[in-house]
Amino acid sequence: VNMAARLMSKAPNRGTLVSKRIFSRSNDFIHFEKSEKIQVKGKDGFFHAYIPLTRLDRQSVKIATTQQPFVLMQSRQAAMNSLKNVKDQAAGGEPSIAFVSGGPFLGKS
Repeated sequence: VNMAARLMSKAPNRGTLVSKRIFSRSNDFIHFEKSEKIQVKGKDGFFHAYIPLTRLDRQSVKIATTQQPFVLMQSRQAAMNSLKNVKDQAAGGEPSIAFVSGGPFLGKS
């Protein structure tokens, strides 16, 4: 979360910067451009971030499944149902985006 906040502060107006970790996990689906070298608080030296440009057209996309069992908190059932619907839409070929927000330690990742 800290890196995302740092990159938000360096992103151009109406633009987005993502970390190398996000880039490496998304570059099969999104075309990126490497940014100029930047420096952010909490990181030593300069590094490149990545600018998402366009979505890559893929005929076949594998949707990840849960790696380990977890206990669903009763108060999160509605949120989990919404996320499951987005996953089902994506698995059916319909582009979907889900925004997850909440306070710390609520298991958003």
